[in-house]
Amino acid sequence: MVAGLTLPYLVDQNIGAIAQWAAQNGIALQTSTDSSSTKAQGTIVSQSPAPGSTVAPGQTVRLQVSGTATEAIPNVQGQNCQQAQKTLIRAGLYVIEQQGASSGIVTRVSPTGQAPSGTTVTLRCGS
Repeated sequence: MVAGLTLPYLVDQNIGAIAQWAAQNGIALQTSTDSSSTKAQGTIVSQSPAPGSTVAPGQTVRLQVSGTATEAIPNVQGQNCQQAQKTLIRAGLYVIEQQGASSGIVTRVSPTGQAPSGTTVTLRCGS
């Protein structure tokens, strides 16, 4: 049995920093944009499940992120890591490679869905 992780309070944090945290802990993120928020672009305005909930590796956490312009995060799962990075950068996103060789295959992408322009996307690459 895999032990869970207690989900911290993510509201008011930057999506880029949380994407790194999620990748390190095996948590998937699904983001949507809140264009009515008065918080700085890229700031998390709500989360589900709630803080204090137990989440297991592989589970998805849904976040609403402040911003006006959103981009669809291209599905690069299973692609060559170098090509996936180029695809994401062309889409206006920042990329962090979490593990593996840059010539490996993308095994995980976080966040997925829609995200504000400039969001940091974390790739986990391997053979």
